[in-house]
Amino acid sequence: MIKAIVFFVVLYVVFRVLTAFVIPFFTKRSIRRYKDRFIKDNPDIFREKNNEKDA
Repeated sequence: MIKAIVFFVVLYVVFRVLTAFVIPFFTKRSIRRYKDRFIKDNPDIFREKNNEKDA
């Protein structure tokens, strides 16, 4: 019985760590990569915005 309780506590801690640190880290990383790729593939969109700010 104690092994089952320890197993569930460890499982809970693992999922808490995954949802609190690991998943957000990889999500931010992938969003940043997609954003950089989008900016690289569409420089004209961002060039127009920068020109409006300068004017």
